[in-house]
Amino acid sequence: VSDVFILACDFSPRAIELVRAHPLYDEARLRAFVCDVATEGALVQAVGEDHPVAVLSLVFVLSAVHPDKFRLVLDNVWHVLAPGGVVLFRDYALHDMAQLR
Repeated sequence: VSDVFILACDFSPRAIELVRAHPLYDEARLRAFVCDVATEGALVQAVGEDHPVAVLSLVFVLSAVHPDKFRLVLDNVWHVLAPGGVVLFRDYALHDMAQLR
């Protein structure tokens, strides 16, 4: 699909460096950036209000955030999500093998 543009963010500057260093990294199709999604307005500031996100995924994000910040993270996600957009998430579950490791 040629009209897909991917935004990728992580709290870790090192993770973003690794993505940007990959030979297939192409800023015409992907923008990787550091972002703390538990900071008010961080996603809107990074993404911009004029670029709503159709599909947003959170992979092991909520388990890395203090429960007191869950609402703030979800508010940040809501503010960049396009009308009818979808949020996909994967995290640890009770007795999940990934959690037990």
